[in-house]
Amino acid sequence: MKSRLVAIGVTQGDAFFLERRDGFTALIDGGRSASGFPAEFQRATQRDSVDVIVCTHNDADHANGIIGFLQSGLRCKEVWLPASWTDRLRDLFRPEQFTRELVDNVMDLGEPEASNIRETDTLLERLADGYQMRDQARNQRETLDAESLVEGTLEESSDDQIGLSHYPLFCWHPDWPFFWRKFWVHDPRFRLFVEAVAAGDRIRQITRLAFHRGCRIRWFEFSSEAEGGFPATLVPVNAREMQKVSVNNSTALMYLALTITNRQSLVFCAPRERTAPAILFTADSDLSFPNVVPWSEGMLVSAPHHGSEANAAAYKRFRSEMPIPTSTVWLRSDGRFRSRPGSSFLGLRVSNVPVFCTLCRRASQPKQDLLFAMSLRRWRPVNTRACLCK
Repeated sequence: MKSRLVAIGVTQGDAFFLERRDGFTALIDGGRSASGFPAEFQRATQRDSVDVIVCTHNDADHANGIIGFLQSGLRCKEVWLPASWTDRLRDLFRPEQFTRELVDNVMDLGEPEASNIRETDTLLERLADGYQMRDQARNQRETLDAESLVEGTLEESSDDQIGLSHYPLFCWHPDWPFFWRKFWVHDPRFRLFVEAVAAGDRIRQITRLAFHRGCRIRWFEFSSEAEGGFPATLVPVNAREMQKVSVNNSTALMYLALTITNRQSLVFCAPRERTAPAILFTADSDLSFPNVVPWSEGMLVSAPHHGSEANAAAYKRFRSEMPIPTSTVWLRSDGRFRSRPGSSFLGLRVSNVPVFCTLCRRASQPKQDLLFAMSLRRWRPVNTRACLCK
């Protein structure tokens, strides 16, 4: 068996399938479409199972497909999740109290805070960038055994319990002004609330589905000390695996915002094996963490945040630390956006670094899967065209 990597051409976002020569398989993220991803996965990989699913962070275009995978009956042995999700996991399964608290948090945002989040596509992400309280919140925490926390939380909940996305219909209150129709268009806090509710539901669904499907759940905390995973097979670059996880008293809104922040996306590496160079899965990280990035000759690298110029720091780090930049191959997965890729990503192509996209900007070619297989100890594209972004 030869090693292979497939960047699945999902509608939007990242979904990478890895198969190593020893038979180990992993899915790193699943794109935005929950309903469409199972069929896309089977078409692109010709498989109905993986050993490990990794969710790098709680963005819809990375996490929704994982929900679809687990709902569909496709098989998985382990699910690796960000440890930040556990901070208020128990409360997510108490939708009445949690939703009311979330509404209060949103309404407590002052006018300056609300105006600061108006001009952006993802309000919750913008809000997360402004939080400076994470370390303080984690100092006020309860530490629990990870398996006990999940088991206790999920056993107390019922499968037919409604989620956060449905609960506002049942607990509407006249003191919540952004539910009044005349405020919907004009108040960014309503949109922020909707995004936060969706983020909470993704955590609920992935955790519940993984637990009830019998998958082993493993938690990885963003950290300057990288450890855990499967040594020599798939390991974290900017996180450590946690046997005990935290439950803290951060607000509902702060908790949900910090689960989607791009800066703390989990980065993983499939280390070099005897016949195959390494693979670096950057998710939406800008690689600004202090951890060592294991650059190596001939490796495949996923473009951070779909080639967004907001992650330009990642390309600067690559150019300063990678001894032979042109030996790497960069893979970009995305939907159809005019703003992506940015100049830093396109600069790779100008510098003769091989670059491939599932969908190129302003190009007429249809979306493609990016398939790379081993040949003569190198990753080589198979029926895959190079980047044509304009």
